[in-house]
Amino acid sequence: MIVLYRASLSWVIEHTDEFEEWLLDCDQDTQEAVAAMFPLLRERGPQLSHPFADTLQGSKRFYKQLIRKADLVYDQHLEEIKHG
Repeated sequence: MIVLYRASLSWVIEHTDEFEEWLLDCDQDTQEAVAAMFPLLRERGPQLSHPFADTLQGSKRFYKQLIRKADLVYDQHLEEIKHG
């Protein structure tokens, strides 16, 4: 999962260990394609839209397995923030 928050004029990108593991499991072309999107993500934050923010060719594992997990991790993150 990637978490964004605003710091001055750009967004800060943080990621979970799960995201890093997923990225390292990807082939080099996919890793480079994902890394190439980080500058756009820093600039536009949550307003980054299709096709940049939701398209990964050849990565069915991401959509089928990690979206549900990302939802759980994000819910845990929100609870941590809520309870300090």
